[in-house]
Amino acid sequence: MDGIRALAAGAVGAAATTVVNEVARRYVPAAPRLDLLGARGLNALAARAGLRLGKRARYAAALAGDLLSNGLYFALAARAWRPVRAGLALGAAAGVGAVALAPALGLGTRPVRGRRSTAVMTVAWYTLGGLVAGWLARARARAA
Repeated sequence: MDGIRALAAGAVGAAATTVVNEVARRYVPAAPRLDLLGARGLNALAARAGLRLGKRARYAAALAGDLLSNGLYFALAARAWRPVRAGLALGAAAGVGAVALAPALGLGTRPVRGRRSTAVMTVAWYTLGGLVAGWLARARARAA
């Protein structure tokens, strides 16, 4: 699969992760707050640069950063020999990484593992994104 198609599959996978997170956080009390991870990370970077971001600007920048970084990451699945398996592995690794590394990076524990169900959903959201990217890549390869 060429680079553009891989990036497109990755972008769709990232969008799937973001959409499920945005919908769930509005309706599920224990849902992960992946948006807060991005905003907290952005706050730390902005503070080091001597910048102060308003709430809307911070949210928009964090959302854009999440879509970009997750899209690039999930594009790796599209470049794999078995994209669905790669998407599953990459997504699960991203979810486990978010749960395990957020506290160590100073992003807090509550957004991704406030409860056991929150941690499970965090891994599930990222796994979904990886699978979507892998499925799309496989479908595009078969169609070509």
